[in-house]
Amino acid sequence: MLLKLLKLLLKKHPLVLFILLLITCANVYVFLNRDGFTYVKQSTYTELYPLTGDPEVCELKTVNDSSIRIITANPSDKMTNWKIITDSLAPITQNASSPEFILQKGIHEYAIFTKEFPDTIRIKAEYVVKDSNTENDKARKPGITIYKADMPVIGQAANTDRWNDNEIPVSATEKDSIKKILEDSIGIRETETTVEKIKKIGAFLGYRLLNGGGLPPKGVRALSIFGQYRAVCSGQKIWCGNYALVFNLFARAANIRSRDISISRFYGGVEGNLHVFNEYYIPEQRSWAAIDLMFNNIGYVNAAGKLLNAVEVKNADPADSSIKVLQAIAKDSLVTKPFSSLGSDLFEFFGRDKNLTFYNSVYKGNSNSFKEKMSRYFTQCSSTEMYSDSIANDNLKFHIKQLLLLLEMIVLLWFIGLLIFRRVLSKK
Repeated sequence: MLLKLLKLLLKKHPLVLFILLLITCANVYVFLNRDGFTYVKQSTYTELYPLTGDPEVCELKTVNDSSIRIITANPSDKMTNWKIITDSLAPITQNASSPEFILQKGIHEYAIFTKEFPDTIRIKAEYVVKDSNTENDKARKPGITIYKADMPVIGQAANTDRWNDNEIPVSATEKDSIKKILEDSIGIRETETTVEKIKKIGAFLGYRLLNGGGLPPKGVRALSIFGQYRAVCSGQKIWCGNYALVFNLFARAANIRSRDISISRFYGGVEGNLHVFNEYYIPEQRSWAAIDLMFNNIGYVNAAGKLLNAVEVKNADPADSSIKVLQAIAKDSLVTKPFSSLGSDLFEFFGRDKNLTFYNSVYKGNSNSFKEKMSRYFTQCSSTEMYSDSIANDNLKFHIKQLLLLLEMIVLLWFIGLLIFRRVLSKK
């Protein structure tokens, strides 16, 4: 019957059949390259670190017909070096308490950031010159039109529930073993603060797993996460992602929320993962702090004594000696080193041009089910959140995929309707 219908369509509607085949081929291509057409949720700094952004952007204010000033929620007279990039060109530095800049004629994209403010403010705006002599400008409203402004949102709640660090499978025997290690070997006490617990866990794991990074044997990869921890303690190698899962395992057992983060960059249009590490949540301070077990970096502390989060570490100047790094030298002892003294291997992974991916689900076993795969393919479902200072993802490829699927359904329904219509006519 299908062959008969195709012959009929080829004879009566060759153009429509050609369109169907073309759309089908496009959908097959999209499916074969589906990783590049998935929906990517891009989050701002304040979405990832609610109630910790300082300063927070309050509003954009037009100074005159061609200039914009960024107003912060807690304005200060302190002068800051702001970087202003127009259309990915070289940045212009402006020393000011609040950045103010002149827009270029036409529609352009602007990125504004400073060392003191980890987030990148992105603005897409149009400037039309007043009394312009060009025909195109005469038909448009003079002055400034803001089309898009990606800025931190003030007053968000610190929702940590979406970071599901409790999904790592662990047996009852392994739970007992981890609990015993926390209590007896590490010496965790319920009365201790989150930071005190992490320093103990970090010192113990950082020292025990020192120099364990590398290509794991096939047998080690098949082990449970706790089994991989024990394998490294006996001299085996594991990947950085396994280090992150081991940290999650122990942190969760100590009732500390944590999340996996991968850092990546684009090479010729292809995104490549570089490294995986962790952050843990400090409820006493309502903030997140970065920890990287594979590099034995248990914490990053700035001159003000603040533990830095992943974005702050990513964007830190490699020559900044005011940042101190906590490292394990024994199972219960930490020392501090200047951030600038860390090896070049680490600095190759970090930088403002790199992107961070925050994983809602730290154990990928559940996310590979047929249901989850279909959900990610057809809907705006994402188990990750991306942060970037260099790109603004518009999910154009994902929307193209949605359009192609919709067109395929429309044409197929048209064919089915045509078949039913002809069968009804033939009976008459």
